Amino acid sequence: GSDTVKRIKARWCNQQVSAGNIGSESKMDFTVIGDPVNIASRLESLTKYYTADIIISEDVLSHLKARHDTLLLDNVVVKGKNSPLKIYEVYDHKDEKTRTALNDAQGILDKALGEYIKGNFPAAISIYESIQLHPQIKGLVDYYKGRCLALMQAEKEGSFNISKWNGYYEFKEK
Repeated sequence: GSDTVKRIKARWCNQQVSAGNIGSESKMDFTVIGDPVNIASRLESLTKYYTADIIISEDVLSHLKARHDTLLLDNVVVKGKNSPLKIYEVYDHKDEKTRTALNDAQGILDKALGEYIKGNFPAAISIYESIQLHPQIKGLVDYYKGRCLALMQAEKEGSFNISKWNGYYEFKEK
């Protein structure tokens, strides 16, 4: 059959995406393709690590019209990209108890993340261990403590060089 690609060009956060029916006369699918779509897919796959329902990039955060409750989660390089992204959890859809716990813990979580980004993993672990754990925060804290311990172990084994640490965690998988 002949190609019946019909695309709509759109912009999201100043980046080009294509949306529309893509395929041939015998098989058509509506899809959206482009770099923002790929990044969104990668960020969605990170939710399991950070125990977050919604993760957005700093670029998306800067384009939101309304204010939302957000927490800086990390600086990451996602699979297929070379540039680091600041990522945030959006949590204003959660119950009041969880929102309050996240709001209350935000300062200390930021402090721990700052130590982690500097490569001061023992200090980050110490701060994470001092946090009063609400179930929503426990997953994030446990994840970071585990990551810090793994990076410290990798340094001991010689597979990680702290002098080359740039504060960005690189995800190799989707």
